Amino acid sequence: MISWPDGTTREGWLRADDANDYTAAVVAEVAVLLARGDAPPGAYTPASAFGPEIAVSAGAKLILD
Repeated sequence: MISWPDGTTREGWLRADDANDYTAAVVAEVAVLLARGDAPPGAYTPASAFGPEIAVSAGAKLILD
């Protein structure tokens, strides 16, 4: 289940090529956002802190039903 900040939820799949490359890309994207101060205060997973868009910016494709 994917939730957006406006409360919209949809079920979907995440498709990425190589899992290791994708994981490294997510870490890099999160590091950049944290360094810029774009993170909300507190402890979150990347998706809950930055939304499902973090997956797309790291190179994955969201396939929604």
